Amino acid sequence: MKKILFLMVFVCAVLNVSAQKDSKFTWRAGIGLSNLVGSENEGIKTAISFKLGVGYDFTVSESFSIEPAVLLNNKGFKIDGFSNYVTRYFLEVPVMAAYKMDLNDNCQLVINAGPYVAYALFGSDVEWGDGGKTNVFDACNRFEAGVGAGVKVAFSRVAVGVDFNRSFTKAMDDVKAYSQVIGLTFGYKF
Repeated sequence: MKKILFLMVFVCAVLNVSAQKDSKFTWRAGIGLSNLVGSENEGIKTAISFKLGVGYDFTVSESFSIEPAVLLNNKGFKIDGFSNYVTRYFLEVPVMAAYKMDLNDNCQLVINAGPYVAYALFGSDVEWGDGGKTNVFDACNRFEAGVGAGVKVAFSRVAVGVDFNRSFTKAMDDVKAYSQVIGLTFGYKF
């Protein structure tokens, strides 16, 4: 019963907030560098990552909004002894709280932060130096949760910024290593 009540309150809040006139869908794309960080990350190298998806800007007030999104995001790394990069492709759902400051009539500085959850849909095979192959999910976890933050400059319809996210869940069960991505982001409101 508590879950149903929570869901009803959440839907009402979303419908109320979405009625604001400035709320808009946003196409999002980005490119960055991903890696594993932690106490057991010796021999791990950085890989290029990307993200692509759609978000929505729920305007709460003139200077505050909630920005959920659904993104396809790849995260990868290379480990000494592997002959290829290890790549996982996540369906990621971040929910960012955004504070907006007007720089002029058509430009805002936006600072955002919030949690994300992600599930790896597919990934690369891991190729060992001796030619053997392993499915990436025999070594890496599919579920990931963490926190992200970013800063962007938003014009009337276009936004450009930098963002960062780091998982709180381990990338591999037996290794204290966590996914981390820093990148450039681009957005277009429609």
